[in-house]
Amino acid sequence: MAFVAVLSVVVLFLAPVGADAAQPQCPHFEVEAIDTDMAGAILAEKASDTSDGCCPLCEEVDGCEGFAYLNQVCYLKGNFSGTFFQTGVVSRVKRALGAGCPGFQAAEQGKDLVGDLLDDWSAANPEVCCAACAEKSDCQGFAFFDGRCYLKANVRGMYVHNGCIGSRVNGCMVRVKEGVLSEIDHSKPEQPQCPHFEMQVADTDLAGALLGARGAASSDECCPFCEELDGCEGFAYFEEVCYLKGSLSGTFQKAGVFSRIKRALGAGCPGFKAAEQGKDLVGDLLEGWSAPHPEVCCAACAEKSECQGFAFLDGQCFLKANVRGTYGHDGCMVRVKEGVMSEVGSTPEPAQSQCPDFEEQALDIDMAGVLLAAKSAATSDGCCTFCEDEVGCEGFAYFEQVCYLKGNFSGTFSKVGVVSRIRKGVGTSCPGFAAQQNNTDLAGDLVDIWSAPQAEHCCAACAMRPDCQGFAFFEGNCFLKGNVQGTYDHSGCMVQTKEGVLSEGGGGRRLAGMPLLV
Repeated sequence: MAFVAVLSVVVLFLAPVGADAAQPQCPHFEVEAIDTDMAGAILAEKASDTSDGCCPLCEEVDGCEGFAYLNQVCYLKGNFSGTFFQTGVVSRVKRALGAGCPGFQAAEQGKDLVGDLLDDWSAANPEVCCAACAEKSDCQGFAFFDGRCYLKANVRGMYVHNGCIGSRVNGCMVRVKEGVLSEIDHSKPEQPQCPHFEMQVADTDLAGALLGARGAASSDECCPFCEELDGCEGFAYFEEVCYLKGSLSGTFQKAGVFSRIKRALGAGCPGFKAAEQGKDLVGDLLEGWSAPHPEVCCAACAEKSECQGFAFLDGQCFLKANVRGTYGHDGCMVRVKEGVMSEVGSTPEPAQSQCPDFEEQALDIDMAGVLLAAKSAATSDGCCTFCEDEVGCEGFAYFEQVCYLKGNFSGTFSKVGVVSRIRKGVGTSCPGFAAQQNNTDLAGDLVDIWSAPQAEHCCAACAMRPDCQGFAFFEGNCFLKGNVQGTYDHSGCMVQTKEGVLSEGGGGRRLAGMPLLV
């Protein structure tokens, strides 16, 4: 009887939790922001094996509004005043930060503020903008657009922001501190600032000829300087200086820099044939960079004699030389210079996709894995055949005309100037993993985070790590997790665990790896 009693206790201890789903980790915090630090006062520094461990540490410290996590250290912070780009840092802010926006008037949708730009940074929700603006005596209000806070001083009115109206999920909205607009004559609508320029882009510089440099209290003040200077096509703003530029040839990542280009840049694409939708170009890749619209690609390509055309996809320009044809590519559009491909004769045979066995290239992204070989190539396209010929090659990173061929893929990481591509078969069918669960997240210890084009890549990386028991795939990022205790609801998120980690009974779990004591 004693034996039966002991066995029953052990069985109860090992039984699945059943219908009781695991509670989300860090329920009082927003989702982690990758490569992002928090501006604010450091209240304490405490060690933690994972970023999830920072949450209870922050909750125990008076005044803690969030934390930044780097090298297994939690930097607990208060007096939140914004975020900024920092490679390798993971940050989280409390969900209650700025709740209700005390001291601010009601939100107005589809509007923007006329005022002097103080600051611009990414945020999980507009309440975070409230908290930061409240900390700054010179901030009178903010605009929230596409997941960014634009804090403004000397607010003089509002105007309709057409790009914010409609079905966009992250439409533009504004809030101002109480009393700021009470003396303004609303019968005279304000004109938008910098109406001849595109929306400014954070952490981005312009490649081109420097025409002049002028001091300015805000980036908005750069616009008239650029309009008055012959040949100015845009500007970069850094540390209260406007760097006015012409002969623009692209953009590049640079922390702390704000840039804007003229709306008319490349208008009409003179010297180029008509656009072709759903196509890509077979040719040698010269460079790739971000742009607000394809006309900017035209302007840059026109500046380069070796550029024969470009592809525009997902807000990126891909300039190409030695263009030999086109092939089908959903969502992509191309334009080539006049005379590059002959219009005479019958319709040519459709060109085959370059690198057909590889995913689309990722800009400013490197691959983590084992270096198998390094080989020279004039373009990143040349790396594909090298990788196909190398046993065990799962992808490559291309930098300064060198292909770094890699195997044992274990993730990606940010690195300026690097172009990477992963083979399409990596992680296919997720061998060794249980079936995927949608709208679900994993309760466990965060092992690693990085960007990925598809969830199968998370499988491949997790399979390489004995400490990884499963992953969550959310908004193009892999969240690898260890010590998985269960699942919880998370809309838009998908998870998979290694076989045996969770019980077959839905959201329950079992303590895998423990022997049955008898």
